[in-house]
Amino acid sequence: MNLTLKKCPKSGEEANNIPFIFQGEIAFLVYDQRSGSTMLGRDIHETMPEVIVTPEVRLSRLFSTNDSWLRSSKPKQITRLLQNGRGLSNLAVDYLSLAQQLAAIQDTLTREIVVRHVLGLYAMQQTRAINPRVFLIKCGAHITAWREVVSAIPRVRFIFLYR
Repeated sequence: MNLTLKKCPKSGEEANNIPFIFQGEIAFLVYDQRSGSTMLGRDIHETMPEVIVTPEVRLSRLFSTNDSWLRSSKPKQITRLLQNGRGLSNLAVDYLSLAQQLAAIQDTLTREIVVRHVLGLYAMQQTRAINPRVFLIKCGAHITAWREVVSAIPRVRFIFLYR
């Protein structure tokens, strides 16, 4: 059995205070308004326990940056970027926890690692899937940034919902 949530690589006592990072597959559900995405997300949630479907969450601002900017920025700047773009408000992810987690691995930050840490924090709040295999990030707006998403997360998948 593959665990998809894993402790961040860090040595010493500090490692015990760092939440889990999501190691599984990431997919984006992209759609137009009134296309049935909520119904599809609910059906996936009810029938596929190994999949976590997020509420609508916009990560476009994160994908518009580059990895060198992330490594040179303070973790609070990164969480502010996500806050301003409503990237985390629907996930109810604690910004302070995320900033502390990112500070511990500042030198190795990439957009994919930030997304995986956000998903790991969100997964820890879920009571259903302790070790999800797939995260389905729901947001129609990511279709406009698909090139940036693919460059940040090379093995990402997209599910296009058309009505």
